[in-house]
Amino acid sequence: VSVLYWKSKMTFDAASVEAPKTYREQFRKDVATKAVICSAKQTGDVLKALRGLVVSQRRVRAVLDGAEGQRRVILDPKCVVEHSLESVDDVRRVRPDVPALSGMENTVVPLTADNFTMDEILAQLLPKGVVVPSGFEQVGHIAHLNLQDAQLPFKRLIGQVLLDCNQGSGVKSVVNKLEIKSVFRELELELLAGVDDMNAVVREHGCVFHVPFDRVYWNSRLSREHSRLAELLGPTDVLFDVMAGVGPFVLPALKRGATVYGNDLNPASVAAMQRNVEGNISEKDRKRFSGSCEDGRAFIRRIRQEHLSVDPKHQRRHFVMNLPAIAVEFLDAFVDPPLRDEVDRNFVIHVYCFVKTMVTAEAHEDAIAQASAVIGTRIPDRCVENVHVVRDVAPKKLMVCLSFRLPEHLWRETRHRGEAY
Repeated sequence: VSVLYWKSKMTFDAASVEAPKTYREQFRKDVATKAVICSAKQTGDVLKALRGLVVSQRRVRAVLDGAEGQRRVILDPKCVVEHSLESVDDVRRVRPDVPALSGMENTVVPLTADNFTMDEILAQLLPKGVVVPSGFEQVGHIAHLNLQDAQLPFKRLIGQVLLDCNQGSGVKSVVNKLEIKSVFRELELELLAGVDDMNAVVREHGCVFHVPFDRVYWNSRLSREHSRLAELLGPTDVLFDVMAGVGPFVLPALKRGATVYGNDLNPASVAAMQRNVEGNISEKDRKRFSGSCEDGRAFIRRIRQEHLSVDPKHQRRHFVMNLPAIAVEFLDAFVDPPLRDEVDRNFVIHVYCFVKTMVTAEAHEDAIAQASAVIGTRIPDRCVENVHVVRDVAPKKLMVCLSFRLPEHLWRETRHRGEAY
């Protein structure tokens, strides 16, 4: 890539840092090369025969119209120099099987920044030793970066290049995450380029989510996980989402006919979740939804008291706890206060956690051990319904979903530790 233009890394221009939009001027250049001329009917055969010699650059047309009934095939300027391609005979020397050519002519390929990818541009602009950002997350119209310390002096240049190169995919704002600034997991964001609008609209699995990105937590990389969990639910099931956010588990569960209780500690998340339910679920089906703004432990204990009596319809109850950094800690709310005999013992808990290994068997054991430590007893294999590796989040660190039922003996043992409520 980029052989059409750069033979060596360009000299770093400090002006691009102070005025990021000026970087584009450094990429304007007319590149001299050659074009072979052939009949329009033979263009496909010529391209096949000259594979590897024809220009291959972003947004540069390799075939242009020529005189009547003819086409001009543009050659890669690097190949022209390396193979000394100055005439049709030189082309035949390199590719003897090429069809008949009418001639060769000099031509110029005009280049701008639009002919290069974001990585190519930044690789040329950033000083030696500064790594090009490896990627970004897109949430609606917002591109979200996690810049390293060495990249911060060039943050606005990086933001402007990202914005320019990704407008076709809907990017209008580029931000850098500074930190998670409260228990609500709100992101402190710095606008690097584009419009100052943090209210994103995200489409996922047939649903439209309104996401106030600077006030709530959202992770687009969990899209498949949201649908995977929803697929476990039947139309008579009940989902209790302890840390529901703006509703990425809530909406697909409602669409599958389940009854859903969505809870979050963050009032902004609950407001967005309610808006998303109203915008995606019919008025009739919204009767199967209830939202609340409570601490996770308080929510679990209230649900235990109000909604876990044994049901003659044999509904399956599911608790989902997607806050992998600390969700496991909230499992104590399932055993304290002690369990009641009349509570449905078949409900399943889907709790997310991080494990520091990339080995699947070790990840399974680590997740079970974390949950067992909190509930005060080893979770036996018969109570483990699934251990699912969601994604890798860092070197030697996985996000895992443990799905399990509470061990039966907890109902007997907890009666000896106090009165059931």
